[in-house]
This record gives sequence, structure tokens and C-alpha cells, in this order.
Amino acid sequence: MTQELPDSGTAGDEGYCEVLQGAEGPVYFLHQGLLFIVHDLLGRWAEIGEVHWLVSASVGRFGEPAVYRLRCVLPEPDNGPAAWTVRRAAPGQF
Repeated sequence: MTQELPDSGTAGDEGYCEVLQGAEGPVYFLHQGLLFIVHDLLGRWAEIGEVHWLVSASVGRFGEPAVYRLRCVLPEPDNGPAAWTVRRAAPGQF
């Protein structure tokens, strides 16, 4: 069974998400009520106060994979949790 992506948002739009990280990096992320499963970690880079991950992920286990950029804005010390956003890197809607 596959699930269609919502019609809102196009490639390049950025939205907030929740991320579950494993030892190697992001494993799952939740965006617009849909659970995305990370299949491959394609890249990682850091900027001042941010960490970025380029991943291949799909909605559910059998969805069609696409490339996404996950961005983690690191909090100041003792200033709460990190804030995550996601942006679809490939053409099309998300």
C-alpha cells in the first residue's frame, strides 16, 4: 500500500518536521502528518549553528523515494530542543 503526498508544497518549500535520529543520522521524519522512512544518507554538512542532511526517503515503507534536505537548527545551550525543517530537493510536489 502506498500513500500519496499532500498537494500542498512544492520542491524547494521548507516546512517543520520531527526527526528520529539513530547513531548514523536521521532514520524517520514526520512531516504534514506523514511518516517518511529514510533509505539512504547521501550527505551531511555543518554550518554555524546548523547541521544539514541530504537523504533519500519515502512516505511509508513502499512509497517512491525522493531526495530531501533535513536542516537542524541547533539551540543555544540550555535553550530547548533543536528545530528541524525539511525541503524536498527533487522536482515535483511534496
